[in-house]
Order: sequence, then C-alpha cells, then structure tokens
Amino acid sequence: MPFLSGPNPREMELVKADPVQVMLDFFEAQLKIADRYGLRKLCILDPGTGFAPSNWPWEERYLYQKRVYSHLDKLRVFNLPLYIALPWKETAQHDELLEIVLRQQPEFGRGHYPEKIRRVESELGLN
Repeated sequence: MPFLSGPNPREMELVKADPVQVMLDFFEAQLKIADRYGLRKLCILDPGTGFAPSNWPWEERYLYQKRVYSHLDKLRVFNLPLYIALPWKETAQHDELLEIVLRQQPEFGRGHYPEKIRRVESELGLN
C-alpha cells in the first residue's frame, strides 16, 4: 500500500504538513478500507519516497526523505511490514539516507545495487 500525495504517481503534490503524520493519517484511513474487506493482513506499507513531484528541488526532497526515514518506526504502529525504495544515487546525502533506512530494518526494499546495500548493512553491523 503506497503513500501517494496525489491521485497517482504522475500527479503528486508537495506534502505541506509533517509528512510522518500525514502518512499515519493516510494509512489509518486506507487500512480501515482494507479491514472492511478482510485484507489488512495482506498489506505492506510503503511510505512512497520513491515517488515525487517532478519539480521538487533535491534539497527539499532530501529533507523530506530524511524526516520520513528517521521516523519509520512510527509506521510500526500498524503492525505491518515496511517496503522502502532504497536510495541508490552516489552522493553523500543519498548514502546518509541509505544508512538511515537500513538502521530502521524494513522488511522489504527495492535496491538498484544489492552489493552496496549488503556492504552498508555489514558496515552498520546489521547482518
């Protein structure tokens, strides 16, 4: 279940409030719908950080992602697995974000460079 700040990935809007609280509210509402159909136990939560408005400056997106990734533990309130599109670009900021995510130990992730992810996990003592 991906968090989207718009009707679809091509029509995203900037989140103006605390993104973690916006996600909590979003997932709570969506999981009520899933509950009506007995589907909650099949859900995996995705904070949607792999999606972004095309005109979003990187510095703002970086701060947004850092806030979300640093508070992934708050999404654990739903007792569902987390799926994260792992940061992959080769910059100091992307490397910092990757470390933050890996420390949160999401159950699932999509990565472009698995060997880099495994190396960073090892450096962080996570495997």
